Amino acid sequence: MRFTYALALIALLGCAGADPQGTPEAYGSTPEELVRSANMGCADPGLDYDNGIYYLVCTNRNTRYYTSSDLVNWVGHDMSITFPSWVQSTTDVWAMELEKINGTWYLYFSAPDKNNPAAAGGYHKSIGVLKASAMTDNMTWTPASSAVASAPLVTKNLSSVIDPFVYNDNGQLYIFYNHYNP
Repeated sequence: MRFTYALALIALLGCAGADPQGTPEAYGSTPEELVRSANMGCADPGLDYDNGIYYLVCTNRNTRYYTSSDLVNWVGHDMSITFPSWVQSTTDVWAMELEKINGTWYLYFSAPDKNNPAAAGGYHKSIGVLKASAMTDNMTWTPASSAVASAPLVTKNLSSVIDPFVYNDNGQLYIFYNHYNP
């Protein structure tokens, strides 16, 4: 049985009748604290769970993802990302988020949008989405569609949208994000 991120956190935190031996509390930590305690330097962790495996992506780690069966021991895997044409800089990608929908993996991210300039000469961030058929070594993420290859999924003119979180409610997807004007 596959849990979305939000439901996985509920189960991991010992709610909804989850087995306390399989929860992070058995180790004295939340999932985010476990990731940090592993000395991985993982900022803004994006976590998903599928078939007994946790999948983790981190801010500014555009070439690696991690897997674990216990949220304590992590294995790094190589991946490559083909960012959409609207992304100004691939070195300033933030808060990647994973979601598996109908057998396809999606990677949501915030990145500088070359069509949304900031007053200081930089670029405001917008949210995009990529897809992959499986989480395997040397996998490649590509734009989820031609529409999101040429324009962001979420953007706000002269402002930044960051930290995408996708919630799947019985097939209806909702995206939550932060919005700020630097």
